[in-house]
Formats: sequence, structure tokens, C-alpha cells
Amino acid sequence: VFDLPLFYQYGVGSAGFGAWRELAAHIMTTGWALKNEYAGFPLLYHRRVLPDRPPAGFIDGFGGVEGAVAH
Repeated sequence: VFDLPLFYQYGVGSAGFGAWRELAAHIMTTGWALKNEYAGFPLLYHRRVLPDRPPAGFIDGFGGVEGAVAH
């Protein structure tokens, strides 16, 4: 899809690129499906970027890390 060799995958000779490459691929294939160019791909209905860290005091509302994990 991005003219990369087949062996160029996460963890195997790849520079990574993180989630942005995944998102770009999903957006591109959703466009193909919506234009009836290729209907074999699932549609991407929603996307969002989550912050690196939770807001201050967020975990305290669950009773600390243990409470958040148990929740």
C-alpha cells in the first residue's frame, strides 16, 4: 500500500512509524470502500487521538493505580 517491501513490518526491520501509519491505511482503505473501488475492506467509522497521560487527578478518582486497574 505504501510501496514498502513485504518484510517491512513492525518489529522486523521497520522504523516503526507508530499508529499514524495504521490510521493512514485505514483512512485510505475506507475511501476505497466508500467509492466502490474495493468493497472488501471494513469501514473506519471513528478515530481519535488520546493524550499521552491522563489528566491530573484522574487516577485519584479510582482510589489510585490499583483501583483504576481493578475498575
